[in-house]
This record gives sequence, C-alpha cells and structure tokens, in this order.
Amino acid sequence: MRKQPNKMSTIPPAVRILPMDSQQDEFPGWSIEKVQTDFFLGALLLQSDPGCYEYRTQGLDAEPGTVVLFQFASQIVASAVLLRTERYEQPDGPYKGALWFAPNSIQVFKPVGTGVVRKHWPKFTGFSQVKWNLNSSRYPAFEHELLGIQRPAPPVPQAHDLDAPMRVQTTVSRILRDTQLTNRVKMLHNYECQICSHTLILADGSRYAEGHHIQPLGVPHNGPDVIENIVCLCPNHHAACDLGAIRLDPSELRQPAGHYLSQRYIDYHNKTIWQGPQA
Repeated sequence: MRKQPNKMSTIPPAVRILPMDSQQDEFPGWSIEKVQTDFFLGALLLQSDPGCYEYRTQGLDAEPGTVVLFQFASQIVASAVLLRTERYEQPDGPYKGALWFAPNSIQVFKPVGTGVVRKHWPKFTGFSQVKWNLNSSRYPAFEHELLGIQRPAPPVPQAHDLDAPMRVQTTVSRILRDTQLTNRVKMLHNYECQICSHTLILADGSRYAEGHHIQPLGVPHNGPDVIENIVCLCPNHHAACDLGAIRLDPSELRQPAGHYLSQRYIDYHNKTIWQGPQA
C-alpha cells in the first residue's frame, strides 16, 4: 500500500453511510485495521470482479456516482464510489445481491468518529444501522479533513504468485491456475491449508499454499472458476484431492469470514472424484 495525499474532491451526486455489521460472518471480531487492510485493500480488490461488495439482507438504493462511507465499529473507516447495484434473482449462498464500486476509488483512512461527521453534517445524530443520506455539497470539506489516506498499490508479482498457468510435478501432473480468485482464497486463509492448517514458509519468508478447484475445471468435470468452488490447500492435500484419495467434509474444513464453500461442489467431489466407498 502507498499513502496518498488527500485533495479536495468534486461534489458527488449523493453521499451515503453504509453500516457494516462487525458481528456478521464476514467480519467476526475483526479490528478496524484488519477490515481496512484485509478487506478494503485486499479481498474487495483481489477477486474476479474487483469492487464487488455482496450483501446478505438489504443493499443500498443509490444512484451511480454516489460516495459511500463505510461504517464499522461506530466509525467511518473507508469510502468508495458506487457504480451500480444488483439484486440477485436467486440468492447466491447467503448473499442476496451486490454493490459494485469503482476499484480505483476505494480508499481507507484514519477512522472518523461522530464528532467529525456532525461537524460537516449537523443533523447527523450518531452511528446506527441507519443508512444515512448526507448533503453531498459538504463532502469536499469532509474529505479534505481525512488523514492517512491509503489506496491499494499495484500488485508485485512473486515467484509463487504467477498470472500465467504453469505446470509443476508432484505425485500427479496438473495445471495450477493462480488467478485473482485463488489468490483471494489463499489470502483469506493466510496461506494455511483448510484441512491441516499447514503452510510452507519459503526462503524469503513468504508463505505458500495452493488453490484447488473442488469440481475441477475443464473436461470432463467442467467446474466453474468461482470462489465457492476453491479451497486453499497444502501441496500434499492438493494432490490427495486430485487423486480422489480423501473425502471432503465441510464441517472439518476451516472456513473463515469472507469464504463460503458451496455444498454442490463438495458433493460433486465426494460422488465423482473420491475413490472411496459411496454411501
């Protein structure tokens, strides 16, 4: 991440406060700093659709260009410009829809409390689950007061974080697709295997793990390249899954905030890939 100087912005069409529930599955017990670095400057950008913010209950009725101020732990911790809203026809796991933000507009800063917000919007009475609609003409002065603005720096390629497919030799020969989605899964798990919690520490001190598609990509399985179909594994358990040597039990897989596994793909593995006895 690199620090950026703040500057006076133009007046947006609207300014909204979006509450984030610190008790939801996505952020259980997270600190403000962790939400800022791991979510806003991490997971929200490291996905196939950067800037896609999925919601569980209600989204946000706002026009494109609206500046959204994210409220977490009774403080404003981040902001982004809304591109569009989407309500799913059918729920995607626990999610009912998504808000799409311009990736280059996402920024975090020193948390802002009630006093600063009320200074610019005197009618603001305090943080709650209310999605406040603020006077947008006062936003430039508010943004000018933000301290320690940080935006994501361009990614630096690493030896174990390649964009192009590569072939490696283990007990089987396979194509490793280190895409943004698999990188996001590995980051969410801190490069620790979801089965055994093991990680490889490389010579430069970085951590190594592999992303495995539960229902494999390509013929004959034709699994989708979606986060609900990807697990973070150590090389040994990756090979074991490829060879059908182990059965997957969702109750035994570590699933942290922000990573939902679809039972459909787990069932596919257990019925089609696993070589053990079927029930």
